[in-house]
Amino acid sequence: MKIPGTYVWGKGSHFWIHGCFEYNTDIYCEDTIKRFIKHYQYLVVQILEHKTDTIENIRILLPEERQVVLYDWNKTEAL
Repeated sequence: MKIPGTYVWGKGSHFWIHGCFEYNTDIYCEDTIKRFIKHYQYLVVQILEHKTDTIENIRILLPEERQVVLYDWNKTEAL
């Protein structure tokens, strides 16, 4: 998903990363942007925790989304 906007990131004190995200409210609702930011944060944590892994081993789905996609959507009953 390409989200047009302005992204400003910088390292803060105590190894925190601070960011600012501006977006067009005519196109995106606040919940969508919050979900995007949550995914971004999760991805950064995955990369930092698995820095020696190849990109194919980095998880991009949040744990609750992984549960839904891999298991809940797959629950089918035999006819």
